[in-house]
Amino acid sequence: IGPLLQQLQRSGGVLLAVVGVYAAAYACNALAWRLILADEPRRPGFAECYAVTATSFAINYLTPIANAGGEPYRVAATATHTGTGRAVAATVQYYLLHTLSSFALWLAALVAAVGLLPLTGWRVAGIVLLALGITTLAGLVLTIHRQGTLLRLFDLLRRLPLLRHVGRQLERHRTALVELDGQI
Repeated sequence: IGPLLQQLQRSGGVLLAVVGVYAAAYACNALAWRLILADEPRRPGFAECYAVTATSFAINYLTPIANAGGEPYRVAATATHTGTGRAVAATVQYYLLHTLSSFALWLAALVAAVGLLPLTGWRVAGIVLLALGITTLAGLVLTIHRQGTLLRLFDLLRRLPLLRHVGRQLERHRTALVELDGQI
């Protein structure tokens, strides 16, 4: 504990600034979560959304390789207010929104690169290719969001040789997947 406290002391205000930035980011994420749940009569309050958001991100940071432990936690924490089906749909919708916001941030970084970096032929080509790739991915996410996510993934599973058995096992849940897609 001694060396840890010494390092905290050395960091001074930098640590507080970092914590402040994350606190603000989690507040924005909690507000987005509440907006997704706006139609729910028993949606959680801001403080609970903030706690679930911070905890689910912390779980994702701790989960090795996949960063996927926070989503089941978010579903479980929300299901007490909305029911499991709606909690799953809202979680998928939240992560689609989160993905789109990441794409927007990356595109903003490319715009900043155009304004701040000396532009060479290779750099311009790289920026244009990255912008096209990011825009294509964003369009794909929006299309999936509008036309159904879960059912498409389910159908894809049934076509992949190594995962066909998973698709067959999920077949009995097709009606629930169609319902979840409608909620998303």
